[in-house]
Amino acid sequence: MKTRMNFKDEFYQKLKLLVLPIAIQNFMLALVSATDAIMLGWIDQTSLSAVSLAGQVQFVLSLFISGIAAGAGIMAAQYWGKQDAASIEKVIPIALRTNLLFSGLFTILAGFCPEMLMRIFTNDAALVASGSQYLRAVALSYVLCGISQVYLILLKNTGHAAVSSRISSTAVVLNIILNAILIYGLCGAPALGIRGAAYATVAARVVELIWAYLETKKPERVRILWNRLFSSAGKILSEDFWRYTLPVLAASLVWGIAYVLYSVIMGHMGSDAVAANSITSIAKSLLSCLIRGVSGGAGVLIGNLLGANELEKAREYGGRLSHLSIAIGIVTGGLLMLIFLILMVRDGRAGPEPPVRPADGMAHPPAGSLTEIVLLNEEDQALSSWTLYGKTGMVIGRDSGENQV
Repeated sequence: MKTRMNFKDEFYQKLKLLVLPIAIQNFMLALVSATDAIMLGWIDQTSLSAVSLAGQVQFVLSLFISGIAAGAGIMAAQYWGKQDAASIEKVIPIALRTNLLFSGLFTILAGFCPEMLMRIFTNDAALVASGSQYLRAVALSYVLCGISQVYLILLKNTGHAAVSSRISSTAVVLNIILNAILIYGLCGAPALGIRGAAYATVAARVVELIWAYLETKKPERVRILWNRLFSSAGKILSEDFWRYTLPVLAASLVWGIAYVLYSVIMGHMGSDAVAANSITSIAKSLLSCLIRGVSGGAGVLIGNLLGANELEKAREYGGRLSHLSIAIGIVTGGLLMLIFLILMVRDGRAGPEPPVRPADGMAHPPAGSLTEIVLLNEEDQALSSWTLYGKTGMVIGRDSGENQV
């Protein structure tokens, strides 16, 4: 017998309160990358490409931060389901201590060795120089992010997901506004270009951290006790934390490092390839916001039910979440394929004009097109080819019966 989907039942009502704030939060974070690309793209392509590659340092750090935060979130959600705030206040300092270790290390490396980090991603001297400026200026934001994300994960998993989303979204809006002011020199501020984008990020992180800290200080809120930062949470709690955290962290690192290597390959192909990859990554991030929202909301919802010992309801909700995730994945994948097909059709209609072959057998395609050098034999069959990104190419034809380059 078929069952009708009732969006007014308890499952969807609870999910809506969790998914929408988290999805909006992820959308706003993706929007920062989009505005960075647009604003820096107006300056020059080198700035856009350099920030895109430098952003991979933040991405690698986020793998550690999100893995640690996920473990803390799982335990916080379960203990919140039991209404056991005391155990949450013992567990959270473990996550804070670990995030401080990783984010502090990244801050030191970005602040004092930015050229070394950039050379991992590219050998282009211009990109290394511009990216190093950005990393040196944005370094402080890494340790601020490591701390603020623990506060935000605490709020999200203790019944205040909307507050967490509001803090992040406001910080993003502030980041975008400060980007425009500091990059272009609006409102009497100096035009700092690529460093302006970095300073805007640092300022937004400061506001985000202060606001999140003040929210946890309100009455009847679970707090982070800094005096327990280096205190033991107890053998059982510590073992449980790492038992939940390490698999999530390992999976995040395996996937993330593969993605970073993809960026490394792009970085060694030149500024054009990096810029193109940056734009496509932004489009993917914007479309995947709902997926991340459902994923984050599912973790909180199931965690609360397990903590409250409602195992049957947790099993039922888990099945429904699995079906919902498949549907959302199909829709999102379909949208990406549709965008791809639209771009392919557009490029097919508006592609470069075919080259005109003069008497010397040389074909000269329009400058700036994505093309290749092709070596032809006497029957005009391709013997070998070399792809060129963002450069002018030519077809090498016959010369008095000889194949010559």
